[in-house]
Amino acid sequence: MPGILSVENGRFNGASEKLDPGQAEPQQILSNKGGDDESPQLVTLQCGLEIINPQAEPPGKIGVEGFIDWGISATSHSARFDWLQGCALTLTATSYKLRAKLRLAPNPGTTVMAKASVSYGSKPTIPFQLSSDHELLLPGASQILDIPSWATHGLLVVLPFDPLPLRLVRLELLTYDITTRYEVRPDDCTEANRFPLSFDVQKIRVTNEFRTRIQFCLIWRLAL
Repeated sequence: MPGILSVENGRFNGASEKLDPGQAEPQQILSNKGGDDESPQLVTLQCGLEIINPQAEPPGKIGVEGFIDWGISATSHSARFDWLQGCALTLTATSYKLRAKLRLAPNPGTTVMAKASVSYGSKPTIPFQLSSDHELLLPGASQILDIPSWATHGLLVVLPFDPLPLRLVRLELLTYDITTRYEVRPDDCTEANRFPLSFDVQKIRVTNEFRTRIQFCLIWRLAL
């Protein structure tokens, strides 16, 4: 029985695309239509970046957001993630579409290439994750953000990097109707900035109880 990577489309197992800073929609990197007559299989998609410019910023600063859509016959799923160098996603699917988009425009003259390849089976992977943008919070201000449905825990990054501001950032985990389900303080957890999630929370409210403004970023992860 032909699989997702049959002989006919084996030449499409890898791709490298130049990301356009002016492109509003994510650019397609790799895809396969599959079909209703195909059996679901484990598919591993490997992502990578190439920064062409000796003076360019590192990939982490440039920031590339990934978009994955996959399906099994009549069902479909989608997720966003951080397109990190060397990250691998393993899916059970009959079809998939992998896209990428620059989060910020790089320096003039810098070229960012998004690369991807696909193969059967599972491979060791880094944690599946999605980072929020760095948000500015004035003293006493709050902001509500969505929690990805697949995330098992979150990590809080606060600027300036100081234990005191971290202890004075209040995190409330909210249900779909913006009701507080429970509250966490990052310094109460095993790791200084890590906090757990439960299945019934969809949003998070971040409140700055520090005396000066802060910048924060939330990183959502599926695995430790």
